[in-house]
Amino acid sequence: MKRLFSLALICVMLLSAVLPAQAESPAWQAGDRQNGFTVTDVRAFDLIGADAITLRHDKTGALVMLLLNEDTNRVFNVTFRTVAEDNTGTPHVFEHATLSGSEKYPSKKLFFNLSYQTYNTYMNAGTYPMMTSYPIGSLSEDQLLKYADFYLDSCFHPMIQTDESIFRREAWRYSLTGADEPMTLTGTVYNEMKGAMTLESAANYNYKRTLAPGSVIGNVSGGEPASIPDMTWDALRAYHDTYYHPSNSLSFVYGKIEHPEAFLALLDGVFSAYEARDVSGLFADADYQPLTEAAEKVYSYPVEAGTDTANGAAIYYGFRCDGASDEDLDALDLFTTMANADSGAYKTLLKERLPMASGSVYIDLCGVPNVYFCATGVNASDADAFRAVVDESMAKIAEEGFTLEEAEALEAGVKLEALLISEGDEVGVNIIESIAYYWASTGRLYGYMDSIELLNHFTDYVNDGGFRRVAKAYIVDNPIRALAVTEPVAGLKESEDAALAGKLAEKKAAMTEDEINALVAATNEADEDDDAADMVASLSAVTVDTLPEEFRVYDIQDETLENNVRRLYVNAAGAGVGKTMLRLNVSSLPQEQLHWLSLYVNLLGDMDTAEHTYSELATLMTRYANGLQIGVIDPQEDNEYGYTPYLRIVFNALDDDLSAAYNLISEILFRTDFSNTEALSGRVGKIRNSLKQSVNAEGYLFMLRRMFGHSNEGYAVYDYMSQLPYYSFLCEVEEAMAADPSVVVAKLNETRDALMALGNGVVYGYVGSEEGRTANTAAVEAFLSGMTAEPKERVKYEFAPVEPSEGMILDVNTSFNIAFASWEDLGLEKYTADWDVICSLISDRYMMPELRDARGAYGAYLCAVEYGIYAFTYRDPNVAETFDVFSRMGEMLANDTSITQDTLNGCILSSYSTYALPQGELTDGYNALVNLLTGQSQEEKRANMEALKAVKVEKLPEYAAVLSRLMTNGVHGTISSASIINANAVLYRTVSNPFGAVDASQVTLTDVSEDSPHYEAIRKAFEGGLMTAEDGAFAPDRTLTLGEFAVPLYVAVGGSADADEAIAFLAQYGIVPAEPADTELTREDAATCGANFCAAMGVAVQELTLGEYPDAAEVAEGTEGTWAWMLENGLMYPTADGLLAPNAPMTRADFAEMLVALLL
Repeated sequence: MKRLFSLALICVMLLSAVLPAQAESPAWQAGDRQNGFTVTDVRAFDLIGADAITLRHDKTGALVMLLLNEDTNRVFNVTFRTVAEDNTGTPHVFEHATLSGSEKYPSKKLFFNLSYQTYNTYMNAGTYPMMTSYPIGSLSEDQLLKYADFYLDSCFHPMIQTDESIFRREAWRYSLTGADEPMTLTGTVYNEMKGAMTLESAANYNYKRTLAPGSVIGNVSGGEPASIPDMTWDALRAYHDTYYHPSNSLSFVYGKIEHPEAFLALLDGVFSAYEARDVSGLFADADYQPLTEAAEKVYSYPVEAGTDTANGAAIYYGFRCDGASDEDLDALDLFTTMANADSGAYKTLLKERLPMASGSVYIDLCGVPNVYFCATGVNASDADAFRAVVDESMAKIAEEGFTLEEAEALEAGVKLEALLISEGDEVGVNIIESIAYYWASTGRLYGYMDSIELLNHFTDYVNDGGFRRVAKAYIVDNPIRALAVTEPVAGLKESEDAALAGKLAEKKAAMTEDEINALVAATNEADEDDDAADMVASLSAVTVDTLPEEFRVYDIQDETLENNVRRLYVNAAGAGVGKTMLRLNVSSLPQEQLHWLSLYVNLLGDMDTAEHTYSELATLMTRYANGLQIGVIDPQEDNEYGYTPYLRIVFNALDDDLSAAYNLISEILFRTDFSNTEALSGRVGKIRNSLKQSVNAEGYLFMLRRMFGHSNEGYAVYDYMSQLPYYSFLCEVEEAMAADPSVVVAKLNETRDALMALGNGVVYGYVGSEEGRTANTAAVEAFLSGMTAEPKERVKYEFAPVEPSEGMILDVNTSFNIAFASWEDLGLEKYTADWDVICSLISDRYMMPELRDARGAYGAYLCAVEYGIYAFTYRDPNVAETFDVFSRMGEMLANDTSITQDTLNGCILSSYSTYALPQGELTDGYNALVNLLTGQSQEEKRANMEALKAVKVEKLPEYAAVLSRLMTNGVHGTISSASIINANAVLYRTVSNPFGAVDASQVTLTDVSEDSPHYEAIRKAFEGGLMTAEDGAFAPDRTLTLGEFAVPLYVAVGGSADADEAIAFLAQYGIVPAEPADTELTREDAATCGANFCAAMGVAVQELTLGEYPDAAEVAEGTEGTWAWMLENGLMYPTADGLLAPNAPMTRADFAEMLVALLL
């Protein structure tokens, strides 16, 4: 089981801390029978203030766990143990299909209708390597019971078992918009996974396949896009019959539940229709072939031609934990937490040896238990260096162990996190997910709870040598290990896209006219009318009239002190822990210094200070400053300027630790040492590379924030300091480091001096007890005493305006489309809460049906925020069609006469739950404090709740008129690949390409003239990614090598771009000889190998009669018929002077002709 959460989040669920006082659980004892179930165990779960009551269904053996406490955000969950039997994504598709209608609730749209039109706080489903889980949350127990009925019927009686159209919509289908258009593939899961299979995700699965050949753990539970079209409807239905059975399930009921017996009665009614089944054989992993020695492999990941692939690889290095007991696996779990610390031997050595890299270590308990180390921000050539980092650091730990200081800091951090467990709105969802995943992965129902109890024992494992023992036994002395490298290959994406396009073109060419017309009709068919209003009504337990308006109003003390220092205090019950915030007004810094401020902040904690090394700092931050955030900018409203930029420092701390925490922050902020220029250079490169990875992974968020800057100056500053302008600055800093590092050091020291002079106009606040407030005030005063407090003049910044339309080229496999308009653009003054209801209505009624169901986008939403409204699609196969839907939203709303007040009331319920959901004592208090700073009173929350309930159907034409201005008055943009952006360039005022990805169709080949007889074939082979050029030169007359021949053919059948791997694969089928990649080919070699490939692909290679050629006698004996067939089918051509020239070199130009005929 790979850890589902970071340490910070794990610890939120750890140790014996308390939510509100433990609920009074039913007085049930082991052996008691309740509603068809027998209680098997009652176990205290102090972490969440609950008893864990476990029951087994008498007839089927289905398991149920009740977690009853005082949390009003109640949760129901049903989970099934599932595995990915192959890479088609069957468990993932079935997760989607399950909530697409059932026997009792036969509506494909009902899930999203309920999500947008009922009183829920969480409504989702998730596919994991070893389980599929269906959680739902609500602030109403009655509503939760109705949701449980819907979820259970959906899981056990899904419509997909009889309705193939659900399979086609959710899994995959052919799409053809017109008879003369190219045929494509689409489908919700297919499009989702095209975006989800990032290099990092692929690297994880590549490692698993290397460590455990043939095991199901190497199969992608979500589905690999290339394999998803291999899935059939029959296989999907069979999967349900195999895994979706009560005997293979674990259900949960969590929170303040007055009538748990009602949920048990519902579950019993569903389960009793089944007989008990032995499900143990489902997880045998029959094809697993355990390694007997160390293994190593390199994998390719496709990116576009011209992509900067430097430091873009991922390296995994792991150890199979054969024979490990549960106790040792628990110890290894704690060990990986310790080894992940920035202060530890592993990460310290990694920073020294590979300064651009980011590294982690995990334990994975799924199927084949193992511990693995991974690094990103590296090159494939760094594999040996990374292996040495792991081997040496683990040998050091096995010999010396961890320090007691590291263990004590971690235990203190865990204790603090435990005190903060109630600070969140999804405690139940997350706790249940962790328990279920441990059970599904290991079979241990209480495995997660057992592991929690160990978290008080980090120091014990240090003192008794437990960590040294498991490090030596399972890592250092373990011969069964695997190293997997996944590297980006520029141009491979075009090659794979061309191969897919060729297959689809071949499929279309084989279709009859009637079949083509039928597919066009099916593609363009309007979504069926699916009125689920009655079902929504039957599943609603809460009405608008009964919604509560209760919410906490905090007493906030706000005072201004000497030097314009503003002090705020929120009295909250913090149980000895509080949340503190400090802001330094940086509006006096000149614009050119803002980038240096960003870099300065990014380096904090990652460089030595005058008193401590960076590894020692990591230990101290874990110990004293929980969740420390030092943010580059925090836009705050200001009457004169519209915003005021601040440097923001936020953290949680025990009251007794506040003085130590502020001393540590003062040290980090004002006494960081930049004189180690070698370390500094590595850190700058790592920051730049991490930013690049973030942009590629979440480019749509970067674009959206930049769009907010269209109307909000604070976001314009944020974009300048944190996004692509900052990336360009980092590239310049790297150049400066190479030329003269002292210049960079001087700039950073200037920035430190500037920060130390910002003692005037500081804002600080504390949320917690009166005792904590006193301690915080003293700590802040000591902190400020080291700063000067002269008033500073504010600087007015000027940034480039946001373009009205932008296409951004990134390394992505699908598209993300956004349209944004400020309230002013839309003709309104500001945000009002009624727009939340309208956005829910539009998302549910038009966005999801039009863009997800009909056109294959994974997600489609309309959202109202403080700055305006934005429409957004996620992992979308379309661009122009999507913007067309965006432009018609107002029209669709205006013309929709079927919307009733009941429809709107449902959307009100869904929106209202967001306001009613408590976040936690400290979090809600902190939010009230921040809202005050941004000009929002607590009473506005009440006004918003009232505004939600006041939305009336008669007002819809007014909302429609506003929405009709979204595209015309606002800005829009797309994140996608070079080919897609360039194909839609007419939609954008500007096209940006921050990382230099190249659209091959725009590249000029300097040595291939348009009058060349091979020009068209060469262009197709190059633009299709089947052949490459170097610095714009194709080298058409150069002799073809065996590697160049093998790679495109291997890619066409799903392989990588590794030449040696391609030759080895093709050679085992007799297609090519097993010779070195640089072996030069003759024309006869190419003819023979080409014919072999055709035969291997099932093409009937006929023996034809070779015509009369002057040099026919030079053809090898027995190959005459093959030559004739290759010539007949345009796979080989005579030379310009009419010769076969079998012994002449096969040129790259000749091979381009062959490839086009073969694949394109």
